[in-house]
Amino acid sequence: MKQINVKPKANSYTIYIGSKINIVNIIQKINRELSLGNKAILITNFTLRHLHRDALNKLAVLRPEVIALPDSERIKSFRYCMKLIKVISKFDYKNKIFLIGWGGGVIGDLTGFTAAIYRRGISYIQVPTTLLAQVDASIGGKTAVDIEKGKNLVGTFWQPRSVIIDTTFLNTLPVHQIKEGLSEVLKYALISQKSLLRYLETNHAKVFAKSTKTMEKIVYECARIKAGIVTKDEKEDLGIRTILNFGHTFAHAIEAASSYKISHGKAVALGIIAALRLSELETGLNPEITKRIQALMEKLKLPLRLKRDRKFWKRVEKHMRFDKKFIHNTTRFVLLEALEKPVIKEKISISAIRRSLEFIKP
Repeated sequence: MKQINVKPKANSYTIYIGSKINIVNIIQKINRELSLGNKAILITNFTLRHLHRDALNKLAVLRPEVIALPDSERIKSFRYCMKLIKVISKFDYKNKIFLIGWGGGVIGDLTGFTAAIYRRGISYIQVPTTLLAQVDASIGGKTAVDIEKGKNLVGTFWQPRSVIIDTTFLNTLPVHQIKEGLSEVLKYALISQKSLLRYLETNHAKVFAKSTKTMEKIVYECARIKAGIVTKDEKEDLGIRTILNFGHTFAHAIEAASSYKISHGKAVALGIIAALRLSELETGLNPEITKRIQALMEKLKLPLRLKRDRKFWKRVEKHMRFDKKFIHNTTRFVLLEALEKPVIKEKISISAIRRSLEFIKP
């Protein structure tokens, strides 16, 4: 089992990464050291409660209350947050409660946001079960819910007390869920580690075979990159953490324009292609890099194009104006000058944005 320390100014914590790791022992150890509480409330969804019933049964020694929610992006909302708070408040009498988010990015975000606002902040642990959550969403303390105007528009920073990653959970994922996470893996390779890019190009077949060694390496490298960035810039005050948004300005707008029917991973893949094209126009990125990434994305079975009508693309433009990075009537984009050289650009013309969106249309 490998460990990565995340050390923001306050609330440092450890990420545990391994295969078939003893989650119960780790939670008990953390609780002894940090006094999280005497009542664990585990939040998951109906699908995972069934898929991971053996692993969840092992948690019986912790005597957790298990709350299962629908398996849908739509639960990441005020409505479900308030429902969750009503339930957990029932267990708060004469107990010190802490939360365990057992699931993908949606469960992790909802758990973290609920922990952040209940009693002005209670402890929580992330146990991410999807590739997307293991490499990205569970790390860094960003918590949020979606509203009609856009994705993640209401949220706060609230660091978990630990992130426990068991890569064997990835064996339960269908191919489309693996692809969801690969979009974020590709993002890390582009902004920070081109050796990871080469690793993906060489080992893409092993990814879909869910090779233990391959998946552990990918998860570890991405977690290490994000931990380093979060340690330097926990709340995005310095602009360092902003580079993690590469491809996401486009992606969040695509998700919102589809009423979240287009998944985050698919939207990020499309957002990466649009951001690469915009980088060509704005920073002089070598078009050969874009071609290289497109070739890799085909091997990783990630989408390169999105067929939608004109009204949809108008909605995409509209939602980009509600992105968190849209300030003073100008959208901030994370672009690339070259591999491992992300830059933040503002005051980009709407014509350049539209040309970039054209690049992902059939």
